[in-house]
Amino acid sequence: MVIKQVPTLDCSQPLDDQLHFLKLFGPTSNQLSMVAMVLELADGTIYQGYSFGVQKKSISRECVFQTESSTDFLYKGQILALTYPLIGSCSVPERNDNLLSNHLESSCIHVSALVTGSYSGEVKPGSFDGLFISNGPSDPKLAEDTIQRIRQATEMKEFSNFGICLGHQLLALAVGAKTLKLKYGNWGQNITCNNLQSGQCYISSQNHGYTVDTQSLPKGWKQLFVNANDQSNKGIYSPQHPYFSAQLHPESAAGPQDTKFLFDIFLQSVIACLQDGSFLPVTMPGGSHFENSLKNPRVLVKKVLAIKGLKQEGVYTILINPNIATIQTTKRLDDKVYFFPITPEFVRKVLGTPISTIVMTEDQELFANSMAKIGKKCVMSASATSANNSIDAANKSGYPVILQAAYALGGLGSGFANNEEELVDLFGKAFSISSQVLIEQSMKGWKEVEYEMVCDCCNICITICNMENFDPLGIHTRDFIVVAPLQTLSDEDNHMLQTMAIILVCHLGVVVKMPRWDLKKFQQVSSRLGSSMKSVGEVMAIGRNFEEAIQKAIRSADPSFTGFDKNHIVTDKELKNELMNPADCCIFAIANAFDTNQTLDEVWELQKLTSEFGIRPFVKQIDTVAAEFLAFTNYLFNTYNIVKHHVTFKDWGIIVLGSGVYRIGSSAEFDWCAVRAICTLRGRGPRAVMINYIPETFSTNFDKANCLYFKNISVKTILDIYDAKKSSGVMISKAKENTISCSFWKG
Repeated sequence: MVIKQVPTLDCSQPLDDQLHFLKLFGPTSNQLSMVAMVLELADGTIYQGYSFGVQKKSISRECVFQTESSTDFLYKGQILALTYPLIGSCSVPERNDNLLSNHLESSCIHVSALVTGSYSGEVKPGSFDGLFISNGPSDPKLAEDTIQRIRQATEMKEFSNFGICLGHQLLALAVGAKTLKLKYGNWGQNITCNNLQSGQCYISSQNHGYTVDTQSLPKGWKQLFVNANDQSNKGIYSPQHPYFSAQLHPESAAGPQDTKFLFDIFLQSVIACLQDGSFLPVTMPGGSHFENSLKNPRVLVKKVLAIKGLKQEGVYTILINPNIATIQTTKRLDDKVYFFPITPEFVRKVLGTPISTIVMTEDQELFANSMAKIGKKCVMSASATSANNSIDAANKSGYPVILQAAYALGGLGSGFANNEEELVDLFGKAFSISSQVLIEQSMKGWKEVEYEMVCDCCNICITICNMENFDPLGIHTRDFIVVAPLQTLSDEDNHMLQTMAIILVCHLGVVVKMPRWDLKKFQQVSSRLGSSMKSVGEVMAIGRNFEEAIQKAIRSADPSFTGFDKNHIVTDKELKNELMNPADCCIFAIANAFDTNQTLDEVWELQKLTSEFGIRPFVKQIDTVAAEFLAFTNYLFNTYNIVKHHVTFKDWGIIVLGSGVYRIGSSAEFDWCAVRAICTLRGRGPRAVMINYIPETFSTNFDKANCLYFKNISVKTILDIYDAKKSSGVMISKAKENTISCSFWKG
């Protein structure tokens, strides 16, 4: 394929329609030098068009046409629009049968339609109501013609101007400021950005290597946003005119959506200019920084763990806890400990989430009314204090429904009813726990997604993590297998839900985690899972992908579990019922359903080959900053999905085995023993290496051990870590009773 230049265009004649958008304020030097080009293929086919970018240059290269989008099943049923001007893709060689089979590739077109037009409507040059300056690449100083046009637009003082990313830099250059190149740039979608007007902090998406030099801002212009990390400029505004800009990406589909309100501000300003001719500066929400700082003075806290944080700030701490088996009641951790029950008689004030918020979230009717105030919908629900009221509420909402005892922990007294007869059967248990019950439309079978949020007194919110439940709704939250981060939602849905969570938190004030059941000790207890919690603890597993993490989680839940493979826990006769009515072994029912006749013996035979071929796991450091900066943590795990260790082993240390998964009769008191062992080791000099996989224990805190491995406790795991670190010893049974020592003794 060859692209060749043809004679220069006669710019006295109208350009093609697709070039009209370039003519806002008359022709520029670039337009006057535009040339027509032809694309000539090897078979002699010729296509005519206009050049953009580098001028007066002919090239000869391979021509690649984009076809994969139309055959991609992800676009099924959608109308596909190709982005201009970057339409195209790289050629991809076929993979052999050992990698990606040909039958896995789509052989048909899935899209419903393909948009081929280059614009959606006729553009009239010079006729517009507001000027929006979009993003783009490269050094902003190179866009001299665009800068000149923006300068003319600002001098006209007739309409609002709003620029983002490169548009922000171009606006700054147009009004007389300067730009400079950052040493590293800001690249990522989780970059904190402060609003200097209100003091509000936003999580933003940024992608740039240049910034505006704030020292060069002319008189009459001020900073609007500042990067909270490197203090570089991220926005400017005019206090006299409706001109403002943001270096961040409020439009980014990658999220977050914290700053989408900037588009609303721009449109409101455009409408105001049109309706009454007012040419007033834009106003940001959130009030003034000074007023907010007086209302909510900033307090610098060194730690987030309550007791440790208070101690480090010099606050005298008094702990009320009747449980003697927790690390909280350890000597020297608190100034004073009272073994009293946590009741209103002993507790007068609770710090943290207001009591009113807790009551509102536990009372479904109050919660629904609260959501209606901010325009958010909830499923139909009602509270009832008698059997007749409950039946009326269920008939009104429609079956199936879920009945819950009000203010009951762990889903106690709750259940699903598909008809009135099943609802009546639930009354006895529910009303024996509470005088009030909640009737709600059943969402059993829906996907459940969780967001962990932190919000301060200024309504500055951050999302700690998002989680997706492996099981559908209908099972109690603590009995779920939970995967973090989200695996099956689109990025757009993820950030839509995250924005919703932030709205709820501000209004109210408010990896794979696998539960562990221990039901065999109670012969009369049903193993069926439902809206009442039955798990006694949980494990956490970390991997490079979902498949690796779920295997680790299953093996961690019980030493007898080999992973997600063919098993005898669920028989063929029980399989269908187990899938329809999940119990504590539902994950193994799924494994059997997916089984492809490969026996356990064959799987074990493959596992034996790992040592013979030198296949060993490597140590990976847990990345706590989403790969945007170098991570320095002592959180580690083993994985086969990397090719070298992420850490160096300069000292050996002593391995301490954690308590492992909780069982009935074995819980936090054993973790206390492990923590005291770590503290004693570190106090005497040796480095302590903790192996544990329980996220809710004190031994897995970041500052307890020198190194923390989130791994299941087995002979193989211990030997992998021992061989990698060349540890000087292993404390086997300090945290609980186990049979690991017998396995080591047998060799």
